[in-house]
Amino acid sequence: MGVSSTLLCVTNACEGECVIHFYQQTSLGLERRETLQAGCWVWIESPTEDNLQVLRTRFGIPDRFVTHVLDLDELARYETSGSVELIVLRIPYHLSRTPGDGYKTTALSILLIPDHIITVCNHPAPLLEKLTGLSRGDAGFLRPERFVLYALLATAEDFLSQLGHLKAVLEVAEDKLSVAQRNQELFVLLKLQKSLVYFTTGLNSNALLLDQLRQNEHFEMLAEDHELLNQVVIETMQAVEITTITEGILSQMMDAFASIISNNLNVVMKFLAAITIVLSLPTMVASIYGMNVLLPMQDSPAAFPILMVLSLGVSAAVGYIFWRRRWM
Repeated sequence: MGVSSTLLCVTNACEGECVIHFYQQTSLGLERRETLQAGCWVWIESPTEDNLQVLRTRFGIPDRFVTHVLDLDELARYETSGSVELIVLRIPYHLSRTPGDGYKTTALSILLIPDHIITVCNHPAPLLEKLTGLSRGDAGFLRPERFVLYALLATAEDFLSQLGHLKAVLEVAEDKLSVAQRNQELFVLLKLQKSLVYFTTGLNSNALLLDQLRQNEHFEMLAEDHELLNQVVIETMQAVEITTITEGILSQMMDAFASIISNNLNVVMKFLAAITIVLSLPTMVASIYGMNVLLPMQDSPAAFPILMVLSLGVSAAVGYIFWRRRWM
């Protein structure tokens, strides 16, 4: 890959219309262009079949590379075919606008061809804004090797950002679970746990890609790229470590709070059983004096208040005993 290579970036979204952006490096940084020009970075979301056909015919992208671009579950890797190079990253994306609904990862493909660099993803990704922000002040941003490093850095930072959101949701769920009596709260933790599994797989896949690029002789890095490479390695390893720690904490929380929910339910059932016993005593007295047989004090005018005081006194005494023994 030489400095004269062009950057073409394609992003596939599952929903929505196709969106194409062209960016060109200037002395002021990246600037939008209306049409494809030499040295442009082209960003495409939700590519149509016509877009894919252009990749095959105009840019000479092999069919198998186009197939990889469309694969939602493609693993991160580096592959070459003639003058075309394919780099696949795993990036996070929201399942919905609600953070509690969790995250997954999808493939972001970067196609490096003579005079162009093309990136393809299957979902709208916030990576575009991150990359344009990282480009400021770096005249070599659109050099293919440097762009790939920036893409890896932006991906690692995006994982860290989403991990921050997950931890915030986890803290809210923790507060609710302390008094939870239903399984609904555990479902939130289950979604977060699934998100962390996707994150772990995606980050480990990106880490393997990073090692592959460092050892590949076709990926020609300049001396000034090594500092950026070290930053990418640090951010990626930090994201992997935080994901592993959060996943371990979440797993322990699910076990602990499953027991808490069961214990809370037992406390409620114990309280209801105690209340049932206390209330059954006046009912038992009333049932006995409702029988059509000879009973003590049945002819006394004070029978009703005496029996009421007696039954309530017995209930209060039993309730006090239960309260002292912490049964209610």
